[in-house]
Amino acid sequence: MQPPNQGWNPAQPQVLTGQPTTPVYQTPTVVISTTNGSATWGMILGIISFILSIGGVFSGGICCLFSVPLAFIGVILSHVGSGASKRTGVGSGEATAGLILNWLQLGAIVVSIVGFLVFGAAIMSGI
Repeated sequence: MQPPNQGWNPAQPQVLTGQPTTPVYQTPTVVISTTNGSATWGMILGIISFILSIGGVFSGGICCLFSVPLAFIGVILSHVGSGASKRTGVGSGEATAGLILNWLQLGAIVVSIVGFLVFGAAIMSGI
């Protein structure tokens, strides 16, 4: 008498039951994140230069040495970012915020310089 068949017997093929499966093919999904770095950096420089100009009131104007160059660079980057946003549709709000902040900063500097020149001229002429 033979013992009952326990486990797998290589002499007997096993019968597979169930539905046949079809291979599943997955295509990789690539997500390209489009950003507008020029617009972002223009806005960041606008915020920094604006904060430095407000701090310049309390520091005797020393911060303006840093805020004016940052505002010039911010204007350039914001204009480049604005042009790129018209082509790609990304970063329009950041470019606009950067333009507003940087041009306000440069406008305030021009008004301050003209005010100091007029005030200085008035003092020198004895008015």
